Amino acid sequence: MPQNLKIPYGKSYQSLIIPDSVEVVEVGKGSGGGDESIDIHRKLAESDLVSFVKNASDLLIIINDHTRFTPSGTILSFIKQHVGDNTDLEILIATGTHRAPTDSELRTLLGNCYQYYKAVTKAHDCLDDDSHFYAGKTASGIDMHLNKAIDRHDNILVVGSVEPHFFAGFTGGRKGIFPGVASKKSIVANHVKAIDRDAQPLQLHNPIHYDMDAIIDLLQDKNIFSVQTVHRKDRSIAGVYAGDIRGSFKQAAWLAKNVYVYEERRQFDIVIAVVRPPLDIDLYQIQKGFENTKFGVKPGGVSILVSECRDGVGPDDWLKLSANYDSAQDVLNNSQDASNFGFHKLYRPARFMRQSRIFVVSEVAPFLVESVFLTPKSDLQKAFDDAVKLIESCNSALIVYDAGQNVISINTKKDLQ
Repeated sequence: MPQNLKIPYGKSYQSLIIPDSVEVVEVGKGSGGGDESIDIHRKLAESDLVSFVKNASDLLIIINDHTRFTPSGTILSFIKQHVGDNTDLEILIATGTHRAPTDSELRTLLGNCYQYYKAVTKAHDCLDDDSHFYAGKTASGIDMHLNKAIDRHDNILVVGSVEPHFFAGFTGGRKGIFPGVASKKSIVANHVKAIDRDAQPLQLHNPIHYDMDAIIDLLQDKNIFSVQTVHRKDRSIAGVYAGDIRGSFKQAAWLAKNVYVYEERRQFDIVIAVVRPPLDIDLYQIQKGFENTKFGVKPGGVSILVSECRDGVGPDDWLKLSANYDSAQDVLNNSQDASNFGFHKLYRPARFMRQSRIFVVSEVAPFLVESVFLTPKSDLQKAFDDAVKLIESCNSALIVYDAGQNVISINTKKDLQ
């Protein structure tokens, strides 16, 4: 009998009927690994965080923005208990190139500490040149300009969460500083390397990570402490790591790999990547769902991205940039344009589409989806049916829930990079 499925879409669902001739595999519904129950405050109390905070006469706390589900508010409520009354405290939101959070989003980020810490909290602005200082040059030649808040403080606490990232390998750790609180010029110099074939999910031996990690060496005169969390699929805590920024990141990345990676022994004709909050925010962000699952698509197959995209397209850099090209192949023919911010968001899908297709089910206007050389579909059933028509003898489909976080690993993935 045909399989009747309900696929999450925004705050509701989209229905999908798959004929019984197509084998369906679903991944990403479980809660994931890690301990059964973790009390963040207890974990932090057992670490050196208390002594770090109590001994700091000045303190800069860097937290993630609204595109991550880091429990910053819970962590801040613990810190609040131990910060001295005379501590020069500042909280900086690591937006990178993202927009600043709305007041509602800020309330979520700060949690119960919203009223207490709102006055000392600022969102980083990568375009404000006057708010940056020169931190030095990396071994790869990038001039690092960082938020002046780092220059003002000797003690820095970086709070983050670690998940797979499609070209940095993993989020978290060093990423809270760079690109989190860096100037756009410095970020662009790093993101140029996002078209490198080694820049892939789970891969830390890549030029993007090396530049991010190098920022720690440029800040050797700072006392940097870090709290990194790892989450299950249901967003509950799978692990909390506190201490040295490199050490805590390494521990968290190990657990994140165990939580978020699904090993498959074969590829599929159709892969449906369902992107859930907070990465379902816009078309720019949901490409992470494609990147995390692309290794599961057979050559000639179809990747279907499913997300409401509640904020529309997202940063318009890549949208404007796409007007310079006639097709996805034209993008590939102009790899020298990688120095333009957002180019990687055109180039990487174009590389995949040399042998496969990408369909998008969203609320974004079809002409905007087409302008970045992706194929819009009115609903998921339409997308699936059209994919079947394109594939000779379509007999397998993989549905990846929370594809912005979950990664599909296939032994033959090198063929699809």
